[in-house]
Amino acid sequence: MYYWLYEVKCTHVMLFESLTSWNTIVNYNNYFHEECCEWLLTTDQLLGGFDASGQCLVVDVGEG
Repeated sequence: MYYWLYEVKCTHVMLFESLTSWNTIVNYNNYFHEECCEWLLTTDQLLGGFDASGQCLVVDVGEG
């Protein structure tokens, strides 16, 4: 997960961890991606807040 989080190239991960199967890396990357997407979709996120001077931050969310 550390390598995925810090976007370490798959070929480097394979070398660091002595992996020989490309499928292993792809499967882990897909798994971490899916878990993060699921967390974002099911967890409320606080947007906005206050800046360093105490002023309200306004978040403008548009449709894509």
